[in-house]
Amino acid sequence: MLGALVIEPRDPYPVEFDREYVVLLSDWTDADPKSIFNNLEQESDYYNYHRHTVANFISDAKEKGA
Repeated sequence: MLGALVIEPRDPYPVEFDREYVVLLSDWTDADPKSIFNNLEQESDYYNYHRHTVANFISDAKEKGA
């Protein structure tokens, strides 16, 4: 998967500039795309590998402090 991310503000830019940057995101796997899709349909965080998320951080911070 490969794609450029273009974000345009709703209102005009508050300052002038002479250059824009493009953020290009890419991802690659040798796994079968149908298998990946099926896994994500069954469990949306299938590929998260149990890594902590923002929600985990907030929960831990409430319990143990920052």
